[in-house]
Amino acid sequence: MMTSGLTSKLFAQFDLVNSGIQLPTLKQELEFGLRARLSHEFAFVNRVVKLVNQGKLSVAMVKSTFVWSRRKNPYLPFPYFERGLRLRATRIGIDI
Repeated sequence: MMTSGLTSKLFAQFDLVNSGIQLPTLKQELEFGLRARLSHEFAFVNRVVKLVNQGKLSVAMVKSTFVWSRRKNPYLPFPYFERGLRLRATRIGIDI
């Protein structure tokens, strides 16, 4: 019983929906995290977000490729992300 009370208090402290905290959108996360700077990079991010919204690409695939690319090169992750995601998408029959 004590655990359930403690758990509900912890969840109440971290209620992001009602706290006014705004989480970044997928587009914002990709643009900022991948250090997108060129017009073709922003266009690629827009295509990826559109495919996710259409249900053709999974958020899990996009985010795992995002994390992988940032580990490969924290200073210039975009080329790794683009190449990696294109390869993974091709394997499931999606052309980005």
